[in-house]
Amino acid sequence: MPKFSSYHLAAALRREPDPVAALRLFITPPTDAAPGTPFRYSVRCYDIIISKLAAARLFPALESILSRLLKAASHIRPREQLLCCVISSYGRARLPAAARRAFAHPAFPAPRTVRALNVLLHALLACRTPLVDLISVCRDTGIAPDACTYNILMRSAAASGSLEHARHLFDENAASRYRPYCRHFRHHYCRTVRSWPARRGF
Repeated sequence: MPKFSSYHLAAALRREPDPVAALRLFITPPTDAAPGTPFRYSVRCYDIIISKLAAARLFPALESILSRLLKAASHIRPREQLLCCVISSYGRARLPAAARRAFAHPAFPAPRTVRALNVLLHALLACRTPLVDLISVCRDTGIAPDACTYNILMRSAAASGSLEHARHLFDENAASRYRPYCRHFRHHYCRTVRSWPARRGF
């Protein structure tokens, strides 16, 4: 009988629709190794179980697995896509503080990219985080913004009715090396800020 490896565990986790059952399978995989011999998990195993727990919003279990992942950091380096999945799940659950903690979680190797920053900003925006706090997050990370970053900030400014901030952000984006999302800008602001007509040429 072939040895039950991380490959087999990943396949079993994918097939298991119940996240609680998948968690039990992950914690106690059916292995015939000698007692006391630790099971060698792969990054794919962590990817699947964390994604399942995040989708099911089983956050205590998720954080427990992240702690295990941190201990295995010497031979497992999860992808940033998994980090984005975790951050998004906290945003959908309206847990902004948890989303921020996830962004800085040491289980995910540095450095962070603008993609992860944008996912965090989007999650915080869903939690109705004020614009000033979103800008503070951008500054604290030290990550150069892109067009998507500015788009999220402008959406926050529009939602708060801050015409001056919205115009400043659009002009700052236009002056950067990233082209502004003009169609989204016109649609959102013409609907949200009625006192500011759309510029010609958008």
